[in-house]
Amino acid sequence: MYAADSRTPWSTLDEEESWSPLVALPGHKKLGLGRHWHFLSIQFWILTGVVYVVMIFTTGYWHYLVPTSWSIVPDSIRSIGTYLQFEIPPTIPGQPFESAQKLAYFLVIFVLAPLQIAPAPPSLPRCWPGSRGTGDSSAASKERAVCTSSACARSCRRTP
Repeated sequence: MYAADSRTPWSTLDEEESWSPLVALPGHKKLGLGRHWHFLSIQFWILTGVVYVVMIFTTGYWHYLVPTSWSIVPDSIRSIGTYLQFEIPPTIPGQPFESAQKLAYFLVIFVLAPLQIAPAPPSLPRCWPGSRGTGDSSAASKERAVCTSSACARSCRRTP
């Protein structure tokens, strides 16, 4: 909850330790600064993914990515077997992919990516003093704002 001297609230800057720049990039010798960079870059990747999914639906490209029948599962297994024989399976008629590709793209875009993003908020640093982003469900932690922007990250730093 509090920093080592118990007079100031904990912040990620308290976690800064001297490490080799090869290990702690982009924060160089500051692992806490690297954590700030990490959370700042996450916003870029989530925004990119949201724009990608919006473009998929606005352009109608989702018809190529979303399977319309369960027959794609056995077809995908056959396609994988064809690949294992060092041959190229035929594409689905009227579509640019074969069944294993279509199923893989669907799973990555609409299943795996959301599953990677969903557990992230409990691990984000919090703006309120004393919170280490543990994701506890107490009333106080529910009121805390999620600290994800660089402006908020600057406001999380303790003042001397």
